[in-house]
Amino acid sequence: MDYYIGQLIKFLKHEKLYDNTLIIITADHGEMIGEHGKFGHGEYLFQDEVHVPLLIKYPGSDVLPRKSEAYLQLIDIFPIIMDFLAMKSPDGIQGRVPPEIGHPIIAETYPLPMNSSDGSWRMLIDKGYKLLWNSMGNHQLFYLKDDPLEKNNLASLYVERVKEMIADLDSYLNSIPVPGPASSLKNVDKDTMDALKSLGYIE
Repeated sequence: MDYYIGQLIKFLKHEKLYDNTLIIITADHGEMIGEHGKFGHGEYLFQDEVHVPLLIKYPGSDVLPRKSEAYLQLIDIFPIIMDFLAMKSPDGIQGRVPPEIGHPIIAETYPLPMNSSDGSWRMLIDKGYKLLWNSMGNHQLFYLKDDPLEKNNLASLYVERVKEMIADLDSYLNSIPVPGPASSLKNVDKDTMDALKSLGYIE
């Protein structure tokens, strides 16, 4: 990935487009490669899966390079682009422009029982604490600043905080539209099916 990003930047510079181009580099998810004894992605919400790169290079030199400690979600990227273009984001979208994004940092995953026997997970990050809600009651709580590798589960020590964060998570999830049903694969062409198989999404 580093190589191809380098090739893209090299091309933009060669074509004299780099200085006037907004470049955003991110990822949809990370990968577990043994952390917490787990492998793959899509079954858990540890930082190894949800903490992805987000690099933004603005055109020109008005915005100096810097590192931000703010928590964002991928839903915030579209509003960031719209804000840069001085355009209003459509009504109803969940993302917002930092630093005042005004929405909680959440994630959800609902693994198929054949892939995981540990149940479903929901995540909420608030004031540096990260709650991992589990459908089987195995909730976990981490203070990311002191424990970025999520080694020390504080759920049994901060029972009230866990309850409050679960209530906040439920309240927010109940306030947003329910996702629509998955589309059918009946009319997918062979190239797309081959691509999905190569990525491990279907067998």
